[in-house]
Amino acid sequence: MCGTVDHDANFERAWESRPCLVSSSGFYEWKSPNGGLKQPYRIYREDDPAFAMAGLWDVWEGDDETISCVTILTTEPNDLMNSIHDRMPVVLPKDAESDWLAADPDTRKELCQPYPKDDLDAYEISTRVNNPGNDDPRVIEPLDHEQSGLGEFSSG
Repeated sequence: MCGTVDHDANFERAWESRPCLVSSSGFYEWKSPNGGLKQPYRIYREDDPAFAMAGLWDVWEGDDETISCVTILTTEPNDLMNSIHDRMPVVLPKDAESDWLAADPDTRKELCQPYPKDDLDAYEISTRVNNPGNDDPRVIEPLDHEQSGLGEFSSG
């Protein structure tokens, strides 16, 4: 979370000087109503097919390999997300994207707020999203809750 990343030794270099934007058309979160099975949701911005989330980048160097890494920062949920999960990515308003990249760490910390606008929306999706092998557009289709054939059980 943004509130702790500046105190985490794993992110120290990245927090100081390696901000990045992670472009997305939506993100997923899982809600577990009453401790039951987790239901996935897709969260997206209604007014734009793409948006930026606050991230940090770094390069990890091991004995025989170098790995480029990106992390998406999270913060407290806004009103929409509060009913789904106890955190959300730091979704940046368009006018804050360049600030995120150019700002000093203290200013970036101030930008780590719940998304302030009401143009995010969410809908339930299939658990197909739980399997990374399901890499197709059906993953983001809204879950169909309609039941068919109920007329067969009516009296009359």
